[in-house]
Amino acid sequence: MRERPPKNTSTAGARVHLAAPDVQFPRYDFFRDQEPALQQQRQVKLCLEARKNAWRGRLEAMLYSTELSLSLRFLPSLPVAEQGAVLLCFAGDGERDGAMMPGPALVMEHAYLYQLAEMTFGGRPGDQPAPPRRPVSETERRLGLSLLSLFGQDLLTQLVPGGTLSGGRMLPLAQCEPPATLVEVELSLHGRQMRWYLLLPALAAPAENPDLIEVRRLELAEALREMLPQLKTRLSIPLAECELSLGELAGLKEGDILPISLFHEATARVGEQPLLKGRVAEQQGMLVFASHGFID
Repeated sequence: MRERPPKNTSTAGARVHLAAPDVQFPRYDFFRDQEPALQQQRQVKLCLEARKNAWRGRLEAMLYSTELSLSLRFLPSLPVAEQGAVLLCFAGDGERDGAMMPGPALVMEHAYLYQLAEMTFGGRPGDQPAPPRRPVSETERRLGLSLLSLFGQDLLTQLVPGGTLSGGRMLPLAQCEPPATLVEVELSLHGRQMRWYLLLPALAAPAENPDLIEVRRLELAEALREMLPQLKTRLSIPLAECELSLGELAGLKEGDILPISLFHEATARVGEQPLLKGRVAEQQGMLVFASHGFID
């Protein structure tokens, strides 16, 4: 085993990470010496790069425009809203194999959501995002949940493969899960910029349900019982031998007929593994293998 180089034991200016032995770590590779939040951000970055064009295409179809641009960047914290701005929060639950877990959330100013809702009906945003002085309409609520589904499902799947987003709803911002990763989405269209924020809690696959594991085991066993008898294998059975002098072997030509001697005893193999003992016999004008049974 290769010896590790000695670590610098000085603690001056360094952060010391302590973890209780019963901490339930997410699925990330901790040998990279990164904190869980940094590893989650690395996973999210891969998703942003892979899905940005697809998200832009969906927004173009939603807003009936091919002139928009989309930018994505990480933020350390949620910016302070301007005076008078109303922040709306749309949150969903994560689910994997029937087990619930925290899900992503989307935060957006009501004024921007109002403008986006207008644009879905072919309108154009005004010069100033005047805040609506009224409750959120059903159209705006559905649009906010659609944006959450569009971005949140892809991000959830990247962090927890097999995870699904469900239960989208509006709720006060203070009730959102504390974000481990915060992404700003900025949409530019017709000279205007609109933005919203994706809040991702520390996401990890939930613990497996023991009852669900047992159900899966029984289902797999039943499927194997049904499938195995139908699977086919190929037996190789040498039946005969032929004895020739080297001179006769060197003089062989295409079409030559060679005398053979059938084996009295033969072995059937699966690949290189001997499986059955038996003998060569004749039945209804055909050569057959009469098995004596399996080889111990």
